[in-house]
Amino acid sequence: ERMTQELAFYKTELSRQNEVIQNMEAEKGKLLIEVQGRMRELENRLSAEAREKDYLEDELRNLQHQGKEKEYHFDNLQKAKNMEVKDISYRAQQEIDSLQKDKKRLLSQLEE
Repeated sequence: ERMTQELAFYKTELSRQNEVIQNMEAEKGKLLIEVQGRMRELENRLSAEAREKDYLEDELRNLQHQGKEKEYHFDNLQKAKNMEVKDISYRAQQEIDSLQKDKKRLLSQLEE
């Protein structure tokens, strides 16, 4: 009878340990599902951030290109302005020279 009691005790203990193992396995499964969900979430976030980074890099390249175009356009406008100033200055000097010649001619005519 003592052996029967020991056997019953071991069966009960074995049953209890099996239940603990099953509970641990179930908890492990839940944790695995949770970890996989978090991994997918992180992968999605990483992918979205990589797309945003690519977009921002493209935008930066576009802005740099636009900046170079505007700088080139500004340089051309500056050159055109400088040429126009030189042209106006040259024409003004010619007009001054012409007026001075006319003045000399008129003065010499007046003296005669």
